[in-house]
Amino acid sequence: MLPLRKRAFPLFLFCAFLAAWGLTALTPLLADDFIYAFSYADGSRLHSLDGVLYSLRFHTDYVNGRVLSHFFVMSFMSLPKGVFNLCNALVLTAGLAAQAGFLRVWGRERRLPLAAALLWLCMPVFGQVCLWLDGSCNYAWGLALALWVLLPFYKAYCLGAWDWPLWKRLVYLPLCFAAGAWSEHISLSLLAAAFLLLLARALEEKRLRLYPLLALLCGALGYLTLLLSPKMLRTLRKLFADGALGAKLTRYLPLLLGALALGLAALWLLRRLGKRGRLGGLCRALRLLAVLCWLAAAGYTALQALRDSATLLAALEALLSSSLLGLLSALALAAFALLTALQNGTERKRLLAAALLFVSGLSCFALYPLAAYFPARASASAVQFSVLAALTLLEAPRKKAARRALALCLSVLLLISLALGLADIVDLHQQRVEREAHIREELATETDTVALRSFGCKTKYAALYGLPDLDPPGSEWPRDPIGMYYGIAHVISLPYE
Repeated sequence: MLPLRKRAFPLFLFCAFLAAWGLTALTPLLADDFIYAFSYADGSRLHSLDGVLYSLRFHTDYVNGRVLSHFFVMSFMSLPKGVFNLCNALVLTAGLAAQAGFLRVWGRERRLPLAAALLWLCMPVFGQVCLWLDGSCNYAWGLALALWVLLPFYKAYCLGAWDWPLWKRLVYLPLCFAAGAWSEHISLSLLAAAFLLLLARALEEKRLRLYPLLALLCGALGYLTLLLSPKMLRTLRKLFADGALGAKLTRYLPLLLGALALGLAALWLLRRLGKRGRLGGLCRALRLLAVLCWLAAAGYTALQALRDSATLLAALEALLSSSLLGLLSALALAAFALLTALQNGTERKRLLAAALLFVSGLSCFALYPLAAYFPARASASAVQFSVLAALTLLEAPRKKAARRALALCLSVLLLISLALGLADIVDLHQQRVEREAHIREELATETDTVALRSFGCKTKYAALYGLPDLDPPGSEWPRDPIGMYYGIAHVISLPYE
């Protein structure tokens, strides 16, 4: 029998699988899901693999180049919802296992539950990213695949190991292509991290290994196919013709270049001060600045929530669901960990590996001028990579009282978010049950017009948070596909109560 310490890891993954399975099962089909139930070619209901593949040919003309992720979305919409529930739980668990692989490099796999807790708290629109059918296939699945593809690059830099048999090398290359072609933002973070880790290893060894370079090129080729879809090309041509691309670049490029220049200046300054033995004071000052910036953001968000909410409970729900605060929390935690490790003289390779992960996560914002469909969801890789970087470096406080206070605060926050989030997910599920029962009753009377009440939710853990449900015809998410899905000719939308 395995000792308790070794049994804890598979036991945690099993519990995480059951939790993900249950939460996914409680999350109903929403918004885009109903659109992807029908072919982009002729509007017919999807029922077979042939129909899905034929629909994807037209999908790249009308939507974007995410062929792989939307292949799964369309496929699941042609199958019973229970199939997706099981598959999503497996993929989310695989993503946690990949995170354990990063932490295991430094003997910190026991921090995996903490990683899961931080993602639960910090991930913007958690329900959309991890539980919603369309959102999960695009983001959570993309993150899981990206982490597994990136892990060999990470291990090769940190441990110098890449001795694979031929069959494993052949299987890995198509996975690199798929990860590169998955999502504009997640794939960009993956490619940036792989490139930086490969470059760091090449500079150390004074040589560039062929197979990792080939794997990176496969990922880049996948990303190129994603960006050169007919829809994206038409968008670029339109932006060039209208002059809108210049306006977008004028808006975002100074921020990106400024951040890059600031980062390079900070690295130069830290190196000079490090040689002179003055690094500690600067790191302490920057850590204090990071904490103050986070406190200012949290205070501003809390004041906004109190101003806009009728009750204290509603304000707390709004505060926990703030996408900006969640993102800033992950970034501030990673920055705090990096500065602390720099001040304490942490092993150079571990520090650099974490810094490269952190910077690569930030690269997801570079494509916002062209593909910022939903900025909250698009920042998922920044949160994921920041959490990994932080847990790679952070050390527990030396004082026992400080450790207990930190654990107590995190536990209370986690319990409150779990209670509010689970209650909201269950409430949304109950709304779905009531709607489907109402539809069955109305269809039994052979009517072709059904009045449906819109869904509502309160926290980011319900997938509907930030999404419309029954919009008027002609809007981005028309209600017509919902009616078509259930066999209703006309849908009348009633407001959420």
